[in-house]
Amino acid sequence: MNREDRSPLYEIDNLVRETMTVLDRRGRNYFSEHFSLIMDFTPYVERVVIGKLMRTPNHRIILVRQGSATISFNMESHQLRRGSMVLVPANTIISMRDVSPDYGPIDVSFLSSRVDSMGLVGYKVLQMQLSEKEMKTMQNYYTLLEALAEKGEISNGSMDFLLMSLLVHIHEVSKDLCPERWQLRTNKACEVADKFLYILNSEVPVRSVDHYAGMLSVTSVYLRNAVSKFTGHTPSKWISERIVREIQLLLTDSERYYGLEEIAEKADCGSAQQLVKFFKKHTGITPNAYRKKFQ
Repeated sequence: MNREDRSPLYEIDNLVRETMTVLDRRGRNYFSEHFSLIMDFTPYVERVVIGKLMRTPNHRIILVRQGSATISFNMESHQLRRGSMVLVPANTIISMRDVSPDYGPIDVSFLSSRVDSMGLVGYKVLQMQLSEKEMKTMQNYYTLLEALAEKGEISNGSMDFLLMSLLVHIHEVSKDLCPERWQLRTNKACEVADKFLYILNSEVPVRSVDHYAGMLSVTSVYLRNAVSKFTGHTPSKWISERIVREIQLLLTDSERYYGLEEIAEKADCGSAQQLVKFFKKHTGITPNAYRKKFQ
């Protein structure tokens, strides 16, 4: 796939190794194998494919400076506007639902073992609405990130420490803006529900509640009660929705073509016939009809 054909989200997520990194600069946007920074989204607005799913393998911090967008993160719809800040964990499934012509986010994407070891990103997408004063403070962090990126070559350590500082600040701000989230963090059942969703979205889905209960070292009954209480849906409902998203991801993969039998195996659907039946039940259309929408 040529670089010109890549979607902006694909470019943002080229982040693999923790080494000294040489950055590819395009205007005020920077791309490398382990760090990406979008300061100007203008070149990409017209290239956004509405409704198409993609998985972001990296952590992401989004700050909206202008415009608005409706974005689905792991099947949950979020309304973003000026002042919205979103902390997105790695392996989140993203879909752009609606984007205004003047939508202007700043977007930094990264992976870091140091950040992961401190638990600064968490399991769930965190969205906050910032005041103008707090928004200016956050923009200053991005300005510092850009200053490092402008050098063309960054050390993993220097960028890590700045990102950790930004994440710590986000957590401090969220205590005031999202107090209910912090109160729930001390609740074991809520933590189990959060970890269930994180695991579900981080690996190939399995059509078994018992499978996830075992991974979390709880009973299936406990998992059903915890997830239902804190999300409003049963684990089975979440698993079915996640399998649908996995099928959609494979049907629209731009790197290679997946046949229905192969998709059925990857999505734990048994056979191509069962895959078609399952997919149509949940979406109202056949897999091939869905694939054609994005060709």
